[in-house]
Amino acid sequence: VVADGLADMDCILNCDSTSRLPPSSSEDSYLELPIVGSKDERFSLLNNLPKAVSFAKKNLIARRKMLLCCQNGEDISICVALAIITRLFSDTGCFDCGESFMRRDVTKLEMRKRLVFICKYAVNARPSRGNLRQVYGFLCNEKEQLPC
Repeated sequence: VVADGLADMDCILNCDSTSRLPPSSSEDSYLELPIVGSKDERFSLLNNLPKAVSFAKKNLIARRKMLLCCQNGEDISICVALAIITRLFSDTGCFDCGESFMRRDVTKLEMRKRLVFICKYAVNARPSRGNLRQVYGFLCNEKEQLPC
């Protein structure tokens, strides 16, 4: 069943090095990030989010279908999806390479709205508070790095 789903994907963002997914030969279509939960390593997610968002942006610009996965699909991949959606998509859900991100404030309310949207599709989502804090920290740092 998983193999059938993978056949429809153009690229894979694997947020768990213990997953048994077939690595692709192309760096453009497969990225494995060994992210562990905040209880195991406090800044693992935060340190890997720049690579994850960059990979997603490059593939979304190329209009590729992307599979985002982690060990259980409840925490880490949800938080990575939250970072990608908040950083690269408009309030209406349109991919805009982060243009709307430059014009709006990063707030916990904005993150909550996007998390509710994700939970409509990932019904077993249970992101940990520690990982959500890392996403918020990443987004605030990204906002500070933008040119005025």
